[in-house]
Amino acid sequence: MEITSQKTIMAARMAIGTIISFIITTYFTLVEPTWVYISLFIILFEQHTIGASLTRCSMRVFATISSALYSLIIIFLFHNNYLMNLVGFIIGIFLYTYLFLGTKKSYIGILGCVTLAICLVNYNNFSYVFIRPTNVIIGILIGFFTLRFFFPNRATKVLISEMEEFLVKYATLSMYIANIDDSKTGLSEQLTQCESDILTLIPHFQTLISEAQVEIGKNSGFTQVAADILHSFRHIFRYYTSIIALILYEGVRLNEKDKEHFIFLSNTMIKLKENLSHLERKPNLIVVPDVMPQKDENLLSLMLSLLITECSSLEIKINKLIRMAKVVN
Repeated sequence: MEITSQKTIMAARMAIGTIISFIITTYFTLVEPTWVYISLFIILFEQHTIGASLTRCSMRVFATISSALYSLIIIFLFHNNYLMNLVGFIIGIFLYTYLFLGTKKSYIGILGCVTLAICLVNYNNFSYVFIRPTNVIIGILIGFFTLRFFFPNRATKVLISEMEEFLVKYATLSMYIANIDDSKTGLSEQLTQCESDILTLIPHFQTLISEAQVEIGKNSGFTQVAADILHSFRHIFRYYTSIIALILYEGVRLNEKDKEHFIFLSNTMIKLKENLSHLERKPNLIVVPDVMPQKDENLLSLMLSLLITECSSLEIKINKLIRMAKVVN
């Protein structure tokens, strides 16, 4: 089993949250304290950032409160009649399934159905309708408190780490292309591996943008610039794949000048990565006239020119993000 600092932090956070829950449930002698722990574990387990936790918390609170209120209405209107509770239960299950099945908020539907079952199939024990939602909310509050004040991890910071990983992948690929020989040994495998890595990073990056929007607001300039940077990363990868396709299938060869350009790109990507790590802006790393390829009829030179132009645009966006990151972080 791989042991990482992230796993260690999450495990420590779970342990701290469990201790806090035990103290609260024991001190206040809560009935059905199991739901406090269940809510705590659901909130903390696999929730790496504050934004992800807030999203899960909000859905859990909405599902619990809405289904509890629905159950109370059914119980008060029909005096906790078992048959009418069953009818209300079936209608509620239909509504939660119809409204949330297959959506990004399907968790609301699942938890809403579970809460309806607990509240309406209560065997005339009316206290379940109050105990379960109360304990769930207590568990949610403990979970968020633990995540917020013990080793907090913001999505905005994780986004920057993901950008650094993109830059390292492209720097490695650039250096690999610059050093290939005429045999092209391993180039196809290198492209396949890089493609697999990039396709893994992209959806995670999009998820982090959504989590960052929860933390700092949907209209934040930081997340908008982060989305623009993701577009640049995608465009850059397309240019790399086009260049590699020319080398593999069209028999195009790199001259010494082309190799210098790729080495330059590799070094520049590493510098951009270091700038992100230290939140330092050093403009004009890429737009250097004496290393820009000249426009000619060579398709490889054209693709390389487009690649460097996109990297120049990426540098501008990263510098803009660094300026904003100093505020949001």
